[in-house]
Amino acid sequence: MKRILFTLFGLGWAYGALAFDPSSVVKIISHPCNDHLRFFAGSGLVFKEENRTYILTSEHVLLHANRNICHKVTSSNLGLQEATLVQADWGTGLALLEINGPVPKTAPSIDFLNASLPEVNSSATAYGFPFRSEELTQDNTARVLQVKSHRGLIPLAPEMIELVGGFVEYGMSGGPVISNSNDTFLGVLSHQAFQLVASHPSQVVE
Repeated sequence: MKRILFTLFGLGWAYGALAFDPSSVVKIISHPCNDHLRFFAGSGLVFKEENRTYILTSEHVLLHANRNICHKVTSSNLGLQEATLVQADWGTGLALLEINGPVPKTAPSIDFLNASLPEVNSSATAYGFPFRSEELTQDNTARVLQVKSHRGLIPLAPEMIELVGGFVEYGMSGGPVISNSNDTFLGVLSHQAFQLVASHPSQVVE
């Protein structure tokens, strides 16, 4: 049986559960404005705070600048929109973009990001856009392996949540992971892990 292992970073602590709408997940493209062939790509979650609209993602899916750098987000609901980098933090593994165009009416508020820690062995769904695809992918078969991973993958995020099983692809980094039991936000996909099986080639899964 193929074993997939990935990690994600959870934000905040207990808050009321809100229904999650997959239309809030977007594809992110970041590249030098004069060279669209050298691009970074990932996924992110649209959310609202008062009258402003942001996208939470993983910092490694985009370039850490605005000057001469073009950031774009796209989905079937949003179309293609330009975005501005608000902040990217290597230490926490997170980045924040802002967009000014129309957003889905069902985009969650910032309160949605305040999630409780899941229980070990509970299941979750991962969302994101594979690198070469414009179609949203989701997989609901992952389960929580541990809620405080000690892999040390992100220096200032010691309490990463680790899941096993499920299926995610390169390009889905930054996409949200949602609890199957109560529809709450758990974190964003952030790192890949090697699958090591005796007498078989190693496999990398993001």
